[in-house]
Amino acid sequence: MRLKLCLKPGFVAFLGLLLLFDKAWPLYLLLTVAVHELGHLFALQCLGVKSAALTLGLGGGVVDCQPLERRQLVIAALAGPLASVLWGLLLLRPAPEAALLSFAAGIFNLLPIPPLDGGTALGALTNQTVTAVLSALTAGTLLALAISSMPMLGWWPVLLAIWALGRAFAENMLAIRGKRE
Repeated sequence: MRLKLCLKPGFVAFLGLLLLFDKAWPLYLLLTVAVHELGHLFALQCLGVKSAALTLGLGGGVVDCQPLERRQLVIAALAGPLASVLWGLLLLRPAPEAALLSFAAGIFNLLPIPPLDGGTALGALTNQTVTAVLSALTAGTLLALAISSMPMLGWWPVLLAIWALGRAFAENMLAIRGKRE
């Protein structure tokens, strides 16, 4: 498979910022993102995709390739979180912090909110309206949980939940436009 790699300045800057605070976390994050995206790329190779482009940006990684059939899209989307969970299991003993990050990345990416992997798989399996409704329900629940856990975990869960709510809103708008056209 031919692979085109693009590193966005936001990804590099975020790793640099993490490096100021801790020496291990940037490496953990970089390995977690790499293994996750390699899971997608491995699945695409197994599915016979000839070329793909991997972009690493502030929001994580995005893989672009030729259009896929529904079944292929589900397999490719779920391969990233599966790789994250397996990587986490391998790191559980030698590096528990890295394992936790990998598990969190895998589970977060399974949320049924596009463009996360769970949302991509759900969109391939259902119609746009079902995806939009489940995205909104998930994002609303996530925001409620994040706000209730704020005293313990700080602002990060709330910011992630607000991002998820924004994505769910965008998905709902696409579903509404799709019905009118």
